[in-house]
Amino acid sequence: MIFALPVYLDSFGAQHDWTEQQKDFVLVVVAASEIPATFIVMYTIEVGFIGRRYSVIGAMVGCAIFSFMFNFHIVSTVLHSSYAVIIPCFFARGFASAALLAGNVYMAEIFPTGTRSAASSVARASAQFGAAFSPIMVGFLLIDFQEADLGMWTKLQPLRVWVLFTIFSLIGAFLFYELGMETGGRNLPNSESDTLDSIDNDQNVIGGKLGELGQAISGERTPLRPRPNIRTDDDGLYRYPEGPLRSEDRSV
Repeated sequence: MIFALPVYLDSFGAQHDWTEQQKDFVLVVVAASEIPATFIVMYTIEVGFIGRRYSVIGAMVGCAIFSFMFNFHIVSTVLHSSYAVIIPCFFARGFASAALLAGNVYMAEIFPTGTRSAASSVARASAQFGAAFSPIMVGFLLIDFQEADLGMWTKLQPLRVWVLFTIFSLIGAFLFYELGMETGGRNLPNSESDTLDSIDNDQNVIGGKLGELGQAISGERTPLRPRPNIRTDDDGLYRYPEGPLRSEDRSV
């Protein structure tokens, strides 16, 4: 989004006779959206009135909505002003920043202590890969091929890249809702068994209808709502049985 906006404003500003100062002003205003987003996320995380997971989901959904509005110039068309294009872009950038900040906090809390560092490192490495690959993809989608016939790409060209932001944001929000586990107001798990106990004690701690549907079809726990058949031995340690347990044999 940071890379795409200056490239997009070159063609959009030329169509509406914007000066270089006006385009720079738009970039500065949009970049300033990260400041209120940071304070809002800090307040949300500290107060915790909607939880970590729903903070990330709400930010992603907001980013998707305003990216869609910016892509099709809905606000500027309604207000009959080319400068109104700054409004949805301001909120889209702000919600994207909020999702990134809240997501970093959430991802550092959802994993048990034994795997937290490794999982957080993998998540950051994936983000770095996306940061390296996205300018290439964004640059390709923003190029105007006026005289070339690229088949499907020619038809997708008017959609620009903000539709891609919308799709990815909605997919991320869906996955966080289906697979996410609320961490706000809870002790961080020290082991996998602590996480499983938390799920057992409060079925609302992990969301998603896909897991419930899979469990209803198969009659067993699914990877979306994981809980292996485990029980404790005489020393109180968790161990996996060699075969499936009957319900009356479960001690946890």
